[in-house]
Amino acid sequence: MKNRYRLAVLLIVIAVCFVGSSISITTWAQPLTHTVQKGDTLWSICGKYYDDPDLWPKLWEMNTFITNPHLLKPGDVLTLLEKEPAKEVPAAETRATKPEPAADEYPKTMGINVSGLTNVETIGFFSKKGIMSLGYIASTREEKVVLSKGDIVYVAFDKDRQVNPGDSFTVCRKSRQALKDSLTGKKIGVVVTFLGKLIIREQVSEDKLKEIKGWLKARAKKDLFEAEIIKSYKEIHIGDPVLAYEPISSCVRPLPISHELTTKIVAVKDLHDLIAQWSVVYLAQGFNNGIRRGNVFEIVKKKGVNAAGKPSFSEMVIGYLLILESREDTATGVVVAAKKEFSVGTFVRNLDWTKAQSVLSILPECTVE
Repeated sequence: MKNRYRLAVLLIVIAVCFVGSSISITTWAQPLTHTVQKGDTLWSICGKYYDDPDLWPKLWEMNTFITNPHLLKPGDVLTLLEKEPAKEVPAAETRATKPEPAADEYPKTMGINVSGLTNVETIGFFSKKGIMSLGYIASTREEKVVLSKGDIVYVAFDKDRQVNPGDSFTVCRKSRQALKDSLTGKKIGVVVTFLGKLIIREQVSEDKLKEIKGWLKARAKKDLFEAEIIKSYKEIHIGDPVLAYEPISSCVRPLPISHELTTKIVAVKDLHDLIAQWSVVYLAQGFNNGIRRGNVFEIVKKKGVNAAGKPSFSEMVIGYLLILESREDTATGVVVAAKKEFSVGTFVRNLDWTKAQSVLSILPECTVE
């Protein structure tokens, strides 16, 4: 009888330990990834898992493949913040049992409206590798030297390039000579200027190819498409290359910089000699260096002499720079404030987030889509 009693007690203890272990696993095991659903934002995901939507910049930093934190692609898998105290999300919870909030229930994200400072469609960019063009303007319907909005052109693409009617492309041109570093004199890259925008109408048939002037030599390796120039910012010529059109919003969401960063301005839009307020400038560091669209830098100039005329290495803040676009290894920004004119080679460094918000507070606001 005693043996049976002891056996029963032992079985009860084992059962309690097992249940307790299961409860512990259920309570503490947290999902390490999240699959993006339609309507998800980094803000809503941080609210769901951490009860703190303001953690979204950290989540963005962990998932570097995200280029726009406000436009997530359904199906993408995000790595969650392991170091943050995640709240438990019941496995049985589904969107069917928890209705998706209406669009107007999401908080509005405020940004800086730069449309009054510069036309973001014309900012161009700095490239260390030149232009990797998709095609070029090969000919025109009418014999013109200078092309502009409304003109019909013929664009040549490689035969393996997928091009469809309705596709948009940016017409561009690189600087004739490579730019040189202001200190070392070494070649560092080229400035790519945006000239206009065109839209593909249709592929040119074999019967019409012979009628198009200047098209006989290249047609064996190229396909020709008829296109219309729908926007022109500068003069467009035959031979100008085209890039895929990438829309950019004039509403910029300010973002803090997570680490110390100092770099310098290597070029200015249109290759002007002097830089002033509202100038568009280029940096030789970009996304890989931690620079993001919406970062704010202070523009710093070293003083060569002090008030007594003696040599000095002190620094003076002469303006502020807002990043409009960050590419792999370069970035483009607009000077939102400047005390004086300055030149290429001037240094910029990351600005304290509180001060950055103060600098931007004088600029018009907008709602980030």
